[in-house]
Amino acid sequence: MLSIKRLFKSLHYASRGILIAWKSEQSFRIQIFAALVVGALIIWLRVSLWEAIALLLLIILVLTLELINSIL
Repeated sequence: MLSIKRLFKSLHYASRGILIAWKSEQSFRIQIFAALVVGALIIWLRVSLWEAIALLLLIILVLTLELINSIL
């Protein structure tokens, strides 16, 4: 059964991990900046819904892989 307390604890640990990656990994900060630029371009260029979804999924994939790379 899903425990709200466990969920918040997990979210706390995940946010701490992202904060540590932000503070210690320059490449992570660069990729976050690039993701924000792409997000702004998605809005400015008014790309189609499916293209926006594909770009956002790729951004999530890249950031996830960077976090995994930071662990190793």
